[in-house]
Amino acid sequence: MRSEAINGLAAIIGGLVIAVLSFVPAAAMHYRRDGRFTRADLLALIVVPVYGLALWTYTLLPLPDPDDVVCQSAILRPLHMVGDVRGVWNGSVLDLLRDPVFLQIVLNVALFVPMGAILRLRYRRGLAWAFAVGLTVSLLIETTQLTGIWGLYDCAYRFFDVDDLVLNTSGAVLGSLLALPLAQRLPSGSEQPAPTAPSLGRRVVALVSDLLTMLFVGATAVVVWRIWLVELGDTLPSQVDATEQALVQWGSALAVEAVPVLLRGVTIGEVVVRMRTEARSRWWLLPQRLVKLVVGVGAVAVFGAWDSPWSSVSLLALAAAMSVAAVVTRDHRGLANQLAGLKVHVRAPTAEPTATSGPADQLPS
Repeated sequence: MRSEAINGLAAIIGGLVIAVLSFVPAAAMHYRRDGRFTRADLLALIVVPVYGLALWTYTLLPLPDPDDVVCQSAILRPLHMVGDVRGVWNGSVLDLLRDPVFLQIVLNVALFVPMGAILRLRYRRGLAWAFAVGLTVSLLIETTQLTGIWGLYDCAYRFFDVDDLVLNTSGAVLGSLLALPLAQRLPSGSEQPAPTAPSLGRRVVALVSDLLTMLFVGATAVVVWRIWLVELGDTLPSQVDATEQALVQWGSALAVEAVPVLLRGVTIGEVVVRMRTEARSRWWLLPQRLVKLVVGVGAVAVFGAWDSPWSSVSLLALAAAMSVAAVVTRDHRGLANQLAGLKVHVRAPTAEPTATSGPADQLPS
């Protein structure tokens, strides 16, 4: 596989991992600030880290072996690229388009075009921002190359080229200009008030947030537990009991989720999407919350820790039931709230909706 393909694959995988890890805090921020989490928000959550890692992989990778490093001198003569293009020009446009020197120039411009477009379409920032951000990021990349990744290598293993600053910044400005017609057609997110009633999209985000929270908490607990047994104790990795590990994983996840359910009647996912629940009366408050805990995240934890070939099937069946309930239950309150008899309401955002995305991009939030 060519290095370009490897760099692209690394950026995609790494960006998706960052997006998954950032999903819960990002959703919480948008619901708290705007009262909604739109398709544009979700797209930006994926695109921005993938693009950021692509800049890093295509400009700094592959990393050479320290023993094989060939030191490169900085190129400080501005616009030397003009002479480079003249040197390879033979009168044929087709040959020029296939020449590595010219293609490198085009790549340096194209690599920063998405930056200007993202700033324009997502963050509603114009040419001045595209110029400033493009120049700053380009300077950071070039300085990282010049310093051998800030001292990781004894010298620069790639060229610091002043023309790259010009080309990269020009790419960001070009991207902003190309995105301008589309940005003018996008509606402002402030044109519609934030939703005040529960919706399917909000319920789906809550479910995903609960799942990711339980997986992250459980994985963290297992890592700490194994370090305690293996690294600090006398247990060999092969001696770690799988059943005990499953109990640690899902038990810790359930404990974390149980706190907000019992104290406030909501899961962590519902906290993220700013939902609140209402019991029949104060006398039914604790029983209804206990029912919600048992049939909701409690059931997920039990099936997850169940040492049986049917564990995965049971989890999938439960996930399917929760998904269907999110659609068919009144106010999209979900399976656990429906069985517990809890009503669901939406909390208002803490600020006016921002103009980063329009109603056309909105999830059913």
